Amino acid sequence: MRALSRPVVALALAFLGAAGTCADASATSPRAVPVIPPTAPCGTVLLPGSLWLSGHGVDVKSNANDQFSGNSCGGLSTSTPTKQYGYGFQCVELAARLYHALGWGLVYADGPASAGQYRYGAKYIPQGSPQLIWHPVSSTYTPVPGDLLIEGGDQWGHVAVVDYTTPSAIVAVEQNASNSAFHYYPLVNGHVTGGYSPVSGFLHSPKNHFTNVVPTTSYTAVFTSSTNGLATYGLNGGATLHGAVLPGSSPTAIALPSGGYRLAYVTASDDLVVGDYSGALNTLASVATNTDASITATASTTSVAYVGTNNELWVGSLATPLGVAPAGWSTTNWGGAVAPNTSPSVASGPNGLTVAYVGANGDVWIATSPSHTTDTLVTAAPGTSPAILVTPTLTEVAVTGADGTVWTIINGVASSTRHTTDRATSPALVNTPTGVVVGLVTPTHAIAIFGADGDYEWRTVTTVSSVSLAAGISGVAVAASASGQVVLLTRSRVVSTGLNERAGDSPTLVVN
Repeated sequence: MRALSRPVVALALAFLGAAGTCADASATSPRAVPVIPPTAPCGTVLLPGSLWLSGHGVDVKSNANDQFSGNSCGGLSTSTPTKQYGYGFQCVELAARLYHALGWGLVYADGPASAGQYRYGAKYIPQGSPQLIWHPVSSTYTPVPGDLLIEGGDQWGHVAVVDYTTPSAIVAVEQNASNSAFHYYPLVNGHVTGGYSPVSGFLHSPKNHFTNVVPTTSYTAVFTSSTNGLATYGLNGGATLHGAVLPGSSPTAIALPSGGYRLAYVTASDDLVVGDYSGALNTLASVATNTDASITATASTTSVAYVGTNNELWVGSLATPLGVAPAGWSTTNWGGAVAPNTSPSVASGPNGLTVAYVGANGDVWIATSPSHTTDTLVTAAPGTSPAILVTPTLTEVAVTGADGTVWTIINGVASSTRHTTDRATSPALVNTPTGVVVGLVTPTHAIAIFGADGDYEWRTVTTVSSVSLAAGISGVAVAASASGQVVLLTRSRVVSTGLNERAGDSPTLVVN
């Protein structure tokens, strides 16, 4: 804590209208934890104000090495209220700066003298801000964007700003806590959960006339939970699906042309299952250990590429949609020998299926049928797998090359992109209205994309697993595993879902 006497602190805070700290944010929680330790320099913008509260937010800034503590890397300042309005950069400073910028009133904490040093913590903002309307969490009030969510606890408490709500969650923006700047508060049986400390209620400014705006693209991540179960996470929260996933294998999914998605995974008994919410089919096909199946779909057929127990490439297909009693599964041995611990990638195009895989010689091969395979002569980093994308005019494959850069093979022409990557991870591909975007994990374990939408790197989220991409009208989204939890990222937001993923696995992401 800052070495100031209580009268000086009280005078400063009364002038600022802002309490000093929110140190309770460092407490552990099974649903909302920091994604990574703080690394960004003091005052670094973690989330621009234009990217939350429908463009009316203020910049969320890093508290550097003081992140999650009661200390303030930026000290006390009100000289430039648009940049700092209080102790920078505590959780309360964000709330005070936002309300000052929008003219919504003074945000000030002032608890009872009996609270001692904690009197000026975030938990006492309701007592010190009488011009704001207090709604206890036990009330029937539904918070709106811009409301302050107050957490209690035994010490300082915490404050976050509501960005939007869904029927199953409150999504808030916070400072001096998660480096993602976003905090996901699940609604469980009508109760607000997921706080660092219990949520006590909401503060609403009478001048706040914002209405709820939910992101327009719905993304769903499919992953293996820490208990080996098949699970999903989407706009309406997390859900557990039936089925246990074989260790060493991750589920994959594909959006269907008619809506929804279909997934493929390997069961604990080493059987390949293809399914969706309408039903699932155990194909009884056996899959090589430490490999994933790859799935693609057209209006009439779902196809899956996988490595058989003979370490050769196989492709199976069935009718779309699955229906209540899925049937019609057939398999073909495409014959190519596949390198150990690598997985194929399949895509549908106007001329049928195209599969990319790492051959026994370590090179990336492209197959369009059992009798038509081509060695691209691009050597993959050991244990990594290619990604493939097919459009009416383009076939593109991306892979981690043996030189540690991402290589692409575009319509048969191979070249290094010169983007360095973590040699233990594999890249991802997605097609957007402006062209192809590539996703990767950098050598420092940050998540990055490059391509048609330009270069972008999420330096505040790290992972040691491969990522997955999806593209919707809200732009490109990334699913990754960070600190053992599934994280969803777009350029405008990072959501740490609080859902634990099995160590070493990678989620897959679809737009549905």
